[in-house]
Amino acid sequence: MTRIGPSKPFRHYIREWMEIKGVNQERLAGRLEVESSTVSKLLAGRQRLSDIWLSGIAGALDVEVADLFL
Repeated sequence: MTRIGPSKPFRHYIREWMEIKGVNQERLAGRLEVESSTVSKLLAGRQRLSDIWLSGIAGALDVEVADLFL
């Protein structure tokens, strides 16, 4: 059985969706109204991806939150 936890976190596919939608980090940051460094930290795992962040990113990419994990 595969365990999910700190050593095996859920895999999100935000970067893949960004590529599909033609959105770079700078544009995503603009849509989220944050600095591009914040998006960089979120994508690198240096800042926690809370439900609020996931919802905002999904909205900015015009996808459902669940899509970010598929």
